[in-house]
Amino acid sequence: MSFPVISLFSGAMGLDLGLEKAGLEIKIGQDFDPWCAKTASANNRPFILGDIRKLIAEDQFCNFLLKPAGLAPVMLLP
Repeated sequence: MSFPVISLFSGAMGLDLGLEKAGLEIKIGQDFDPWCAKTASANNRPFILGDIRKLIAEDQFCNFLLKPAGLAPVMLLP
């Protein structure tokens, strides 16, 4: 069984490779470093470039991550 994951602060996605070997499915990565985005792109990985604080301030429901990852939001009850 594979578990879908969004990787924040991904860097060059090295840790993500290990997580995939452990059975997780990295749906999308995110980092603010353009070199990390270039590395992800060169490896055909979906990636969002930007400062997570600004991205969330612009879209509090995180659709900027969920939609390209093909994931639906989950609402948690208080």
